[in-house]
Formats: sequence, C-alpha cells, structure tokens
Amino acid sequence: MLVLKIATGVFIGVLLATAVLGWFVERADVSARLKLSHLTPEQVIANCGKPLREEGDNIRFRQLWYLNQLGQQWELRFTALIDHGMHLLSIHDSLADLTTTIDIPPQEQLRRMPCLGK
Repeated sequence: MLVLKIATGVFIGVLLATAVLGWFVERADVSARLKLSHLTPEQVIANCGKPLREEGDNIRFRQLWYLNQLGQQWELRFTALIDHGMHLLSIHDSLADLTTTIDIPPQEQLRRMPCLGK
C-alpha cells in the first residue's frame, strides 16, 4: 500500500512539473514573439548595426538583410501599420524560397540574432 501511495505521489509530481515547465516555455515564447513584433527598422539598425542590404520605400515597407550567428543571411521584412509606424512583419532566409517565412520559434530567432532582443 505504501508503494502505491509513493508511486501516486511521484506521478502527480511529474504531472505538475510538466505543467509548470510548459507554462514557462509558453510564456517565454509569447514574450519573444511580442519583442520581435514590436521591432522597428530603426531599432534593428541601432541594435544590430548597418544592414548588409536595405530596400523599401520607408513609407509602406522596408527590408533589411543581416547575417545571423550561424552565418545565414536573413531578410527582415517590415510593414507600416496605420497610426503605429513600421513593425517587423516576418523574417525570411534569403537563401531559401523568398515566399517562405522561417519556421523557427521566436526564442530561437532571438538566440540566432541576439541583437534583435536588446
């Protein structure tokens, strides 16, 4: 009987630890996503330095190219939001299909380009 109580306690403890860990991971993901979505081209340039290349009309859209820590060239696409200025729309791998957004979690994007998180 004692073994059953210990096993039940261990099982419940593992479930609770898993739930708490999941909550922290989700919270960190939301925080990283918010940080990225509120970036402006000016903030990125101030934090990451001069881009390798820059295009856009500075009114409706703007694109900046940078190398991440893995040496991959990323294109950061910004778009103008009504009454809110320009904000990061998406990040693309310049060497891949330009229509495909990088499918990398926001936290990993910040790890690969730490200057975005400053």
